[in-house]
Amino acid sequence: MPRRELLPKLTRDQVRALSLAHVTNLDLVARGQADEQLLWDMTGAVLLWSKVAEQLQAGVDEMLEQVRMVTAVVQRYGRTGRVGFNGTEYQLAKRGVEVMDQLAEMVDKPTAEAAAEWGQMQVQWMAAEIMVQRASAPND
Repeated sequence: MPRRELLPKLTRDQVRALSLAHVTNLDLVARGQADEQLLWDMTGAVLLWSKVAEQLQAGVDEMLEQVRMVTAVVQRYGRTGRVGFNGTEYQLAKRGVEVMDQLAEMVDKPTAEAAAEWGQMQVQWMAAEIMVQRASAPND
């Protein structure tokens, strides 16, 4: 495998599309208009970029903060069925969008693709856990 800096980067259009998706997801969750699919999309993005941060050794602490934040959002969804931020989570997520956008500009395609695959596997596991949690919760 060639050195990472020699691998092709994401295109300008791909970086722009990712940035738009990050901002759109943030806005929909903040306005209370997010559904379960958007929750999993947002979670997958956070996990993808946390893996990229780990691989590039850039933005690791910031992305760990994002993972903790999105995990809290997912856990709340499991308890309440509501997708939303609490007061501090929105501010954290806004900072996370900036970091994810910076990582998208830095990453090479093979690393991004592998991280996306890993992130989707993690999302599937989390979604299954939430389904079990919600199925075993007492009906009110």
